[in-house]
Amino acid sequence: MLSKANIVLLDSILSNYRHIPGRIARRKLEIETEHDPTDINRQVTKTNQINRRTEWLVTQFDSDIRIKSLENQQKAVENTLSTLDDDLKDLFYLHWVRGLSEDEIADLQGISKKSLNKKIVRILEIFAFEMGITS
Repeated sequence: MLSKANIVLLDSILSNYRHIPGRIARRKLEIETEHDPTDINRQVTKTNQINRRTEWLVTQFDSDIRIKSLENQQKAVENTLSTLDDDLKDLFYLHWVRGLSEDEIADLQGISKKSLNKKIVRILEIFAFEMGITS
């Protein structure tokens, strides 16, 4: 069973799911632009070889904590989605991708708010398992 604090945290992470690819791309751009390429690209390389800047960028991307965290979140959400049945996937899409409120979703799907809350908590429990918060 998830605590109220875990529910709020997981809901917040899922609410930002649609922005994760952009946040990863933005962080990679920050890494690329914060580095002065003149210090490692002084020597000329052949076109079929990886230059030092490329090696440096790959190393930085692989070791960046923020990128890894965002990639882990994205992977956990994708694993969660692959676990959900069609009904729960629709609910996920309406609530965390389209941003509809619980009242709007309950009216749209013709179910009670209590039933909807149970389904949301079930999705959050699956997501918590994928994130490694629960076992």
